[in-house]
Amino acid sequence: MAYNSSYTGPEVDEGVRKATQIPEIKGEVANYASLPGGSASGDVYLVIAATTGYPAGFYRYNGSVWVFMGREAAPVDSVNTQTGAVVLDADDIDDTSTTNKFTTAAEISKLALIEDEATADQTGAEIKTAYESQANTNAFTDSEKSLLATVSSGAEANTVDSVNTQTGAVVLDADDISDSTTTNKFTTALDISKLANIEENATADQTAEEIKTAYESNSDTNVFTDTEKTKLSGIAPGADVTDSTTVSAAGAPIISSGSGAPSSTPAKVGDIYIDTTSDDAYIAVGTASASDWEISNDGAGSGSTNLSWTASTSTVASSTGTDAILTNADATNAGLMSSEDKVKLDDIDPLAEVNAVDSVNSQTGVVVLDADDISDATTTNKFTTTASVDAAGATMNTDTDVSGNSWVVDEDNMASNDATKVPTQQSVKAYIDTAVDGNATSIQGTNVDASVGTPNDGDILVYRSAGSDFVLEAKPAAGSNPAAADITDATADGIALITSADANPFTDDDVSKLDGIEIGADVTNAASVEAAGALMDSEVDANIKTLSLPASTTISTFGASLVDDADAATARTTLGVEDGQLGITIDGAGSAITTGIKGDLRVPFDCTITAADIVLDQTGSIVIDVWKDTYANYPATDADSITASSPPTVTSAVKSTDSTLTGWTTSLSAGDYLRFNVDSITTATRATLTLTITK
Repeated sequence: MAYNSSYTGPEVDEGVRKATQIPEIKGEVANYASLPGGSASGDVYLVIAATTGYPAGFYRYNGSVWVFMGREAAPVDSVNTQTGAVVLDADDIDDTSTTNKFTTAAEISKLALIEDEATADQTGAEIKTAYESQANTNAFTDSEKSLLATVSSGAEANTVDSVNTQTGAVVLDADDISDSTTTNKFTTALDISKLANIEENATADQTAEEIKTAYESNSDTNVFTDTEKTKLSGIAPGADVTDSTTVSAAGAPIISSGSGAPSSTPAKVGDIYIDTTSDDAYIAVGTASASDWEISNDGAGSGSTNLSWTASTSTVASSTGTDAILTNADATNAGLMSSEDKVKLDDIDPLAEVNAVDSVNSQTGVVVLDADDISDATTTNKFTTTASVDAAGATMNTDTDVSGNSWVVDEDNMASNDATKVPTQQSVKAYIDTAVDGNATSIQGTNVDASVGTPNDGDILVYRSAGSDFVLEAKPAAGSNPAAADITDATADGIALITSADANPFTDDDVSKLDGIEIGADVTNAASVEAAGALMDSEVDANIKTLSLPASTTISTFGASLVDDADAATARTTLGVEDGQLGITIDGAGSAITTGIKGDLRVPFDCTITAADIVLDQTGSIVIDVWKDTYANYPATDADSITASSPPTVTSAVKSTDSTLTGWTTSLSAGDYLRFNVDSITTATRATLTLTITK
């Protein structure tokens, strides 16, 4: 965009050159004595108050001394022809040629006759909009009025219109409910008669797998799987649970803790005691008295742990401690929401409610019906009672002899081989005894004789210690039946069920070995010792190893809590270490505080500034800069500021706090000197700056 100027190019260049030579004003100080030393050549400061020999005004540093440049701009001569302490009112200001005017007395009188917040007459649409903008003034629309006209007087929400065509206080019986199209049916008289001919608890012939499932559903009949057989084989006889008691009994040292030096006699040489008051560590060198505890070191240490979450297993894993598995919530205990409960909850409408029937068979509230609540006096279908079943000819629990029933067969040789009959106990025993005495060692399935062929799934080998009977000796390959070589002569009475998996013989040696293993025992190896809480060699610091401690040990509750602390702040809380403070109080002795340097402070130890607070004796404003330098470079100057562009500041208040410290140099070293400089001040006569530090 072109710009029309009356100045020539050389004149513009000269103006720019002069502008670049205008010195930068670095700030203002109270008097000449407050001008900072060590400033750069060309720095300009404004001196507020004159002192003897040094007038107020601008001073420029020429590299060796401060040179007076002159006073700041002269004050205003007059305001609207007035001088001195000018106070203007409306009559002193002319509005004849201005756009905005003062309100005249006539206009004020006219305004007095107008109602407060008055407006012009509103249209019907404006009135409707204004009315409906208020609370509880929703528009009653034409469609809502038409809908209301269709609702009967006294109608209720969410009520059942009828139950099986009945209304009011509904009472249902069996005849009121049709089962013509349902899966579940009422029991008819024909069904009752048929049921009478079936033995109580009768089932169809069971397969080998059904027998296996039924057997293992009883208590103390758990399946002895291939995995468990392998696990048992890997456990040494007499193995016990690897916990702190057994680890200690095995010779590993135990770490304990308490407040003050240990006073009890050590239980075992090598045990460790931590004094939580002084953090000293003691090691037991004998077991005669409390004097056998020997102090080791100052107990200093640190540690951290990282946690991670695995959703698929609901596990919170610790990089140093024991993992935690979070379980799902139940009726008693809080926990995670299961995926099934989440799906169920998502399927429920936010405004869902229960649609309740007025009553069921004269009952209201939480209705629970039983057979006595439903009458079948006038119905075709009846409830099945003990008397009616017995009268129909059914076999009852009280019957002591069922041999007269047509479905019972009493054949010692099972010659009829009827698939619809039930044999008596005596006939089953006689048949088995005959089969065993005849060396028919397979009941159900392929016969197994002295030549011993390959059995099939479902074969049962019956064997006794006497006779040429056989027993399964080795487990078959996965998914296949045992070979003939897997069956040898029996050495004890019993039964072996042939299946293609998990059919290991549970021998007397296995029983004896299992009886000698403690409940919950695992293999005592490095993994299980570490899982039991022992301190492993790889986890022991080199300095601790010089104590000649065993590779495995346990950690006290205090020690574990300190090691598990995630960061230094948490560790300080565990050890009871508090934050410290540095600061300065600036007192004007009843007069307003002046700007400039107010004092110096030595840093006692290495630390980090974490917050800065200022409190004033009254509402005001103040900016305090903090400078830092080493003892060798003392004193600190403005160039050594550690607050960047965010010095501690109070603005028209009595206090302020800053824990962000944007841009600050927060790290302090022992022996550093801090200098506090008031950059600006208004009103306050006393101020306290506090720096919170962490060692």
